[in-house]
Amino acid sequence: MLEQEYIFIRERFLFKKEYLFEEDHVDIDARIRKQLNEDNSVEFEYRVKTNDGQIKWINEKNFGIRNDEGELIKISGICTDITEKKLAQTQIKQLSLVAEKTTNGVIITDVEGRVFWANQGFLDMLEISPESLYGKRPRDLFNPQTSGFSQYYQKKLDAPNYSIEVEVLT
Repeated sequence: MLEQEYIFIRERFLFKKEYLFEEDHVDIDARIRKQLNEDNSVEFEYRVKTNDGQIKWINEKNFGIRNDEGELIKISGICTDITEKKLAQTQIKQLSLVAEKTTNGVIITDVEGRVFWANQGFLDMLEISPESLYGKRPRDLFNPQTSGFSQYYQKKLDAPNYSIEVEVLT
């Protein structure tokens, strides 16, 4: 486990910066001092390099402990490893970018099958505006009685969870 120390000496924080990435510790002392003076608490995230070379993301929360005169005498805090959370956020951003930029049609529906997001590829493919699509089920865009859908496909579309591939000719 990575140990971390702050030492508070006469309004100055000494932080073991050798563990931090250079860009993450810019003005860290000033940020901590400012927040503790304004709110008596501070929270921030940064990356550290462990002794075995791993990169970990840390969320740190600190609270000032003051004497009767209101002077900061100690800092109490907790550090949490948020590496998995940061990795998940990165993956979500990457997948969002792919879904947004692909020319294939992609939609996301709620549990009732109503569309709440569609990429531009889907909107272009159906030549439809987001306002005309959002809140509707994809099957509502077609009239099954006139488009030749069979009972089989109608039952699939009525199910709460379905996967269907449709070719749309425009």
